[in-house]
Amino acid sequence: MISVEPLFEIPDTVHVGRLPVDVDGGLVKKFFASCGEVTDLQIHTSLTGGIAGHSYAFVRFASSASLESTLRLQMS
Repeated sequence: MISVEPLFEIPDTVHVGRLPVDVDGGLVKKFFASCGEVTDLQIHTSLTGGIAGHSYAFVRFASSASLESTLRLQMS
């Protein structure tokens, strides 16, 4: 299961962890677009440390309402 946490340092942005290494950025953007307009998506892969062999992403939204919608989505 993925993890989604807000980034307080970067407004309207969430950190998405525990993604598979071969994650499709288009699918990630489409998934989060259901919560609101995605203005930026950055995907990184960790080959060492932490959870090796997994990817993580930073998803930035056009508004804080979209961010709040994303956090509610994880809780359901």
